[in-house]
Amino acid sequence: MNMPHMPTELDLIDQHLVDGVVARQLRPLAKTITLIESMRPDHRARARRVLEALLPHTGGAMRVGISGVPGVGKSTFIEALGLLLIEKGLKVAVLAVRPVLVGNRRQHPGRQDAHGAAVAAYRGVHPPQPLGR
Repeated sequence: MNMPHMPTELDLIDQHLVDGVVARQLRPLAKTITLIESMRPDHRARARRVLEALLPHTGGAMRVGISGVPGVGKSTFIEALGLLLIEKGLKVAVLAVRPVLVGNRRQHPGRQDAHGAAVAAYRGVHPPQPLGR
């Protein structure tokens, strides 16, 4: 018999991240994103607990992943969809991650800046910019 998954209690540091994200504070949000992107097993476990604690606060939020071979039109589709959703009064955030091959393994070098009119139109919120820009 499968038991439903019960979220484990958060430690104080991770509860601070959850509280900060819910309060729309940028520093806890940035730290949470970094935690989620980490490949360390202990960070992955913490990230799962933090995300589980945030789920009740998401309302009707939806996450959509887009992937495909180069040149298929992913960016064009994302921009058109984002602008359509914004026109309908919805909030849109775009996070672009481009994995790279290191040896024979795919690794994510970190967040890359998202581009396009959809991001610029998102109510004055600007995507993270790489250093040196």
